[in-house]
Amino acid sequence: MPPLQEHIQAAFAYLRTYSSFLSIFIATPAVAVALFLIGVKRPAISARQQASPLLNKPLAHYFTYKNIGLMLIGVLAFLAYSAALLYKEDFAAYDNSQLTFYSLSGRSFGMPIWKESGRFFPLGLQEYNLIGLFSKSVFAYHSLSLLQLAVIGVCVFLLLDTGVPIKITTLSLALLSPSFIISFSGLIYPERNIIFWVSLLLIAIKRFSQNQRFVWFVIAVISAQSCLYYKETMFLLVGGIAAARILISIIKPSAQPDRPETDGRNILQRYPIEVAMLLLSAVFLLLYTVEILPNVDPSAIARGDKRVSFLQAASAYAATHYLLDAFVVVFLARLGYAAVRNRQHLNLFWDSAATGTFLYAMSYLKLGMVSAYYMAPANFLACLYLGYLLSRFLADRSTGRRSLKLAAAAIAVAMLLHQALGQSAGYLLERKNMIAGKAALYSFLENRYAHQGSAPETLFFQHPSSGFRLMEFSSFLEYKGLNILDDDRQQIPETAFLVTSKTQFEADLCVPYGRPYKCFYSQQPDSGDLIVILPEDPISKAELETVAAASRLVFRYQPKLNLFEQAIAHFTDVPDSELWLDAYVFEKR
Repeated sequence: MPPLQEHIQAAFAYLRTYSSFLSIFIATPAVAVALFLIGVKRPAISARQQASPLLNKPLAHYFTYKNIGLMLIGVLAFLAYSAALLYKEDFAAYDNSQLTFYSLSGRSFGMPIWKESGRFFPLGLQEYNLIGLFSKSVFAYHSLSLLQLAVIGVCVFLLLDTGVPIKITTLSLALLSPSFIISFSGLIYPERNIIFWVSLLLIAIKRFSQNQRFVWFVIAVISAQSCLYYKETMFLLVGGIAAARILISIIKPSAQPDRPETDGRNILQRYPIEVAMLLLSAVFLLLYTVEILPNVDPSAIARGDKRVSFLQAASAYAATHYLLDAFVVVFLARLGYAAVRNRQHLNLFWDSAATGTFLYAMSYLKLGMVSAYYMAPANFLACLYLGYLLSRFLADRSTGRRSLKLAAAAIAVAMLLHQALGQSAGYLLERKNMIAGKAALYSFLENRYAHQGSAPETLFFQHPSSGFRLMEFSSFLEYKGLNILDDDRQQIPETAFLVTSKTQFEADLCVPYGRPYKCFYSQQPDSGDLIVILPEDPISKAELETVAAASRLVFRYQPKLNLFEQAIAHFTDVPDSELWLDAYVFEKR
């Protein structure tokens, strides 16, 4: 069958499988748009409002030496950041079997609607089903992330009505935060898409508030709908922003600089975007309540549950997310001041965005879920909010001398940057060299065995902390072209690799779900077996010497830091251990 016909048939099968969800996903924003067209009477827009501010001035206004210099710096910074994300990349990172086993191997990754475990983020990883049809290269898979990165940078500059220095400072803090780098260097994290769509959502809300144009309403609806189905907790951010905008408008009726006057005859007329966002959030919550919650299997959740108490989660995030700490303190102080003294100082746009951000962050504390990247959207929005407040603080002449305020702001920013750089540098060094180590292991195995018609080779893993890690590495090797046994011992193809370890897995399967890779039990390696030590394996020097005494070393990978890595290593503590991220292959005598 021709490839095009196969792709068309696969696409129709995919659409049939998820037709119920897709019908609701498309119909809900369509209803929101229809309500806007039917129920909202838009005020007359002047020619000045209709024209884009970017087009109101001659080109000569923009092509000044200063602006050209800033654009060149921006382009160079983008290229440097992109290079940092792309170098040493391969599909050997954590959880990348979602790519190597699916889109990279010609299989579609189904929508993550996993009812038993309570997961419902249907848009997760769906973009790679499409990208994989055109190219399976590392650059192709990262190209969407780089495009989103460029759009986000532009959005930050458009959202902040401040001077260029504060815009650059805010964007730098956002881009260098560990959660942001994790989300954009990895391919599997939905937080990257959330940040992208939230940026567009805020741009659309801001522009619609200024001119009531239909196109901005549509962009806001599409962005909000996309956000909701990348992470279950996003209904709190989207719905929180909408509800806060309505509440602030009610308690502060005399000052709405970012919203044109409306007649106030009905809520849809006065709050069209807010009503649409609440509608979309309500439909998501209804879907989750009706379709997911009744089917949740508590035992399935308990098997992979790593949750902690509220206080433990709060303590963990407070110790590692200084930027979020500052945001929470400042935001709660502003709310307290508004409640006790003066509610007129609230800003409809920024304080509503901060409310949604706060609710989103609190949801992870309530759930007791801790991970470095979970807070990426909250950290990003916190950067924007603090950037807005910093500009107001520096512009306010009643709060002290400007020189002192600049010094205080510089110290605070320097502290935040130092913490962000330390954590981000440590993450990048570990990620890049772990990927490089696994890629080097594949190259060794491929060069030694792939083109030989030899008997099957046994890979004995000295430190299998879990079948998941063995499955991940097996999937990477198979994606690269090696034969990994995914059947039983009686059906072994030539040049296949058998994965063995000291751990006994049920039915000899590395994991009990969705991946067919076999992990066989072996008390110890037999003569001629290859003993594999992965870069992340926690092996001691004494244990390594014991293995070496009974085997012959045939391969070793040691991280060699390039100039970039040597530079960022100054911001973090690189482990002194000579075994840090080393990979080994021994042949048992």
